[in-house]
Amino acid sequence: MSKYLAPFFLIVSTLYPVNTTHAIEISVAGINSANCNALEKKAETEVCVTLHVSGEISSGVTQKFIERRNKLLFDMAEATNYKVPVRIGSVSFSSNGGDVYEALKLGREIRKMVVNTHVYPEDHCYSSCVFALLGGIFRTPVGKIGIHSMYSNSYVGSYDFKSADSAYQKTSIDIEQYLKEMRVSTALLDEMNKIPHKSLAILSWDRCKEIGIFGIDPVYAQTHNVQKGTSTFLLE
Repeated sequence: MSKYLAPFFLIVSTLYPVNTTHAIEISVAGINSANCNALEKKAETEVCVTLHVSGEISSGVTQKFIERRNKLLFDMAEATNYKVPVRIGSVSFSSNGGDVYEALKLGREIRKMVVNTHVYPEDHCYSSCVFALLGGIFRTPVGKIGIHSMYSNSYVGSYDFKSADSAYQKTSIDIEQYLKEMRVSTALLDEMNKIPHKSLAILSWDRCKEIGIFGIDPVYAQTHNVQKGTSTFLLE
């Protein structure tokens, strides 16, 4: 196995560098790390990759994520002449948030991948980033999780309450639908509405657990017979 890992690390260091700007960047955070979803392992020799999403979640980010993911898988497979299975097993985040609808789109794409999501201790996931994080079938937000009420720059200071209220109501309905899709408590939306848009509330680990930011998707737990307190998913 070790002779096949060398080209992987070369690809990671040259093609997928760590982000140093505020623009979105999709990089490789680790290979065969503990964060990869072990329940999806298909072969002893496979390589499991953790992707890292950092920067602002703006329009087009999901498509960029898909393109970088697919290129990474192709490059790594080609590096070993397709002798070693390669998969994405987890996605980590470090972001201040951004476009709500793009975050929902990214979260849905991540859910289709059936991977874990997490936030490293030194990182954070604020605002709409939390929605993307919820796409993981098992979520471990060890870093800071911050929320506030939604807002649109086009309405800030506009004095157009009627239009802003209508837009807010629509977005709230769309977010609630998304949370139900992800099987996460809509209490998250209630928590967000309590926080003014210019403020940021950092949620405690216990609160993240209560409303489902930290946790495992119940359907995945059922289909994969995940038991509370197993070595793969520690829920206590």
